[in-house]
Amino acid sequence: MSAVRLTVGYRGDELWLVGRQAVRTVAPLSAPLVDLRTRSGFWCELRDADGRVLHRQVLRDPRHPTDEVAGARHTPAGSTDGVFTVLVPADTEATDVVLVQRRSTDRGPLDVWRHGLG
Repeated sequence: MSAVRLTVGYRGDELWLVGRQAVRTVAPLSAPLVDLRTRSGFWCELRDADGRVLHRQVLRDPRHPTDEVAGARHTPAGSTDGVFTVLVPADTEATDVVLVQRRSTDRGPLDVWRHGLG
């Protein structure tokens, strides 16, 4: 099996590609390809040329880190910039990798970053 490791940089809500590397490993299995229009979260999708979702990974949004405090409260962490990696299958039908978020106040999911795989 082969996969693609994407390294994504961020500063606040701005995202950009830092690096892309083909790797000989197995990518994580896809999360169920169900409708997420009403669910909050952050995830990565592989899409084909028609926009059909081929693969999905639910992720923790690294742009909004929190620290856990005693009593299971979460408080904002200090840094708002950094890098993270996403490992996706090297799917020959996929044309784009898309990072998607939906906050509880959003009307629906928003594509926050897209990278062509061609």
